Amino acid sequence: MTTWKFKNCPRCTGDMFIERDVDGLIERCLLCGYSRDISKPKNIVSTASGTKR
Repeated sequence: MTTWKFKNCPRCTGDMFIERDVDGLIERCLLCGYSRDISKPKNIVSTASGTKR
């Protein structure tokens, strides 16, 4: 099953669809071919030390 996002391309405002790749999920534009990785990021560890006052 393909998931569509209508009028969502940041380059041409075309329709985008989500497909599964070896590395995860990719969002691709049907009109211009723009693609971006939308896989969930790995756990991010905060290294901030200290508190705001």
